[in-house]
Amino acid sequence: MKRRLFVATITSISVSAGLAGCTETGLIDGDGTGITTTNDDPETVITDFYSAMNDGDAETANSYLHPDGEVEPVSEETAAKAEREGIEVEVTNTTVVEENDQKVVVETVVQTTTDVRSNEVAYEMTLRRHNSQWKIYNDNEI
Repeated sequence: MKRRLFVATITSISVSAGLAGCTETGLIDGDGTGITTTNDDPETVITDFYSAMNDGDAETANSYLHPDGEVEPVSEETAAKAEREGIEVEVTNTTVVEENDQKVVVETVVQTTTDVRSNEVAYEMTLRRHNSQWKIYNDNEI
């Protein structure tokens, strides 16, 4: 089963570091998650997803994932680890490469930084509509 690329990045940076020494919260959204998000712009969805991860907020991060998508939900443990270990993830560039009413493909460059190391990776992220909101459906390293 496909593992979340972010989890793999956190794990590899954590191992390397060891070896080297918003969203607004509302009552309820269209998905019934209890989190209201502004998912009108696909590029903002991607940026807000990683911001939630930086904040250690798995619930909010997962609110940006498509329920039928290929990206596994972020666990509380993974989100807490990112925050606890000071792993910062920043979206440094997004470019929409394909778009229609139901699907958007965004080339996304993500920089992951720790005290010891910085790594930049490019992904092709596909977002699809769910209850009229853009949600991350899959991500592939390019």
